[in-house]
Amino acid sequence: METSTAVAISPALKLVQQAYTDFANGNIPGIIDACADDVAFGTFSNPYIHPSGYFYGKEGAIEFFKQVDANYNITLFEPQEFITQGDRVMVLGRQTATVKQTGKTIDHKWCMSFTVLNGKIKDFFEFGDSYLIAQAFQ
Repeated sequence: METSTAVAISPALKLVQQAYTDFANGNIPGIIDACADDVAFGTFSNPYIHPSGYFYGKEGAIEFFKQVDANYNITLFEPQEFITQGDRVMVLGRQTATVKQTGKTIDHKWCMSFTVLNGKIKDFFEFGDSYLIAQAFQ
């Protein structure tokens, strides 16, 4: 007798996974649509890194992605592990990119935290190697 176990994927996880698919496909409007009107996008504040600090609302999220595009040529962006608890999704991954203004390459691991509320991304924070990234901007 064969037994099958189905694991339900939480709506929060589905939403975040779709956001990564949208990013990989260059569909930034899709990500913005998945955000709450009062979303907060954040990274550690560092005057040498762009984007840096918090960006608020959908307009702030758009600015966040504009700064990513203006500052990096991303050659590898790989979410590797998704960890979900309730409305919180943590994603571990790796990125390789070149800083456009210096030509220096960054290869680092990151952790991204999402909070989903009422079916929308309410909060996003990226934990990355801010020292390594700042060095690539100089």
